[in-house]
Amino acid sequence: MKHTHLLLSATLFALIFSSGCSKNKNNNGPGTPGTAKYPATITKTDASGRIATTYEYNDKKQLISHRREDGVRRDFGTAIIVETVPTLTFTATNTWVFENMTTQNVYDGGSVSKMMWESKYVFTNGSSRTDKRGIPLFTSTADGRMESSQTMLYVPDPATTLYYTYDDKKNLKQIEFFQSTDPSRPFNRLKVTGVDDKPSAFSAVRGYQWLSYPQAYAVDYSFAFCVNNPTQIVIESYDRASNSYKVAEQNDFTYAYDAEGYPTTINISVTYYGTTTTRSSASYAIVYK
Repeated sequence: MKHTHLLLSATLFALIFSSGCSKNKNNNGPGTPGTAKYPATITKTDASGRIATTYEYNDKKQLISHRREDGVRRDFGTAIIVETVPTLTFTATNTWVFENMTTQNVYDGGSVSKMMWESKYVFTNGSSRTDKRGIPLFTSTADGRMESSQTMLYVPDPATTLYYTYDDKKNLKQIEFFQSTDPSRPFNRLKVTGVDDKPSAFSAVRGYQWLSYPQAYAVDYSFAFCVNNPTQIVIESYDRASNSYKVAEQNDFTYAYDAEGYPTTINISVTYYGTTTTRSSASYAIVYK
């Protein structure tokens, strides 16, 4: 999927890999008690092809791993994420360790104030290197939802800070992206302009906004920070010439639902605005446990 605007996480993923909703302590999620569902597989289809991701849970319904068909995988503990990314010339291992949590367990809804982040690369020629990352810092609401996150890609790069706000149903409403080199205004703003009244795919998966960090695309923010399903997400970029914000990207979502109201198909149409207007699309087929 083409990505024309500068979101922090898109930059992070591009440099790390060198290759191609809110947390809910209740096991039943936001739906009717007893109907909570957990994604088992999600198959994404777009112009580049088709790829499936498989999700595994323990007997407490806690997400413990997910694996993509191309070999990328994440393994989760109560306070750790280990991500393995194989490429033709190296294998990258990204490790995030959560620190200063109120519960010492990201599944239980406790807030996180800091994490350690390390990236190690092992090359096919036998050499290796480890990158020092800036320590991500967080603030959270009383129920554990992210209010702000600050990340430095490499020490001592400028920091990028994200501020999150929510609607009265705990759906993501807006994220503002700031660079430490220009703290007076956000360089990007992501806005959720509408949601439906159905439970989103990951709404019952405890701790998912932390376990999916860092998010890259609009759909990733949707999965991580929305209790219901967004119908539209707009990304605005600051334009210095006009001293105003202009729409850089618009994501329109449509859904098919199962009997319990969970989405089984998500179709996303993306419009990119710039010198020329371009469009792309993607679909996600979801099977639940």
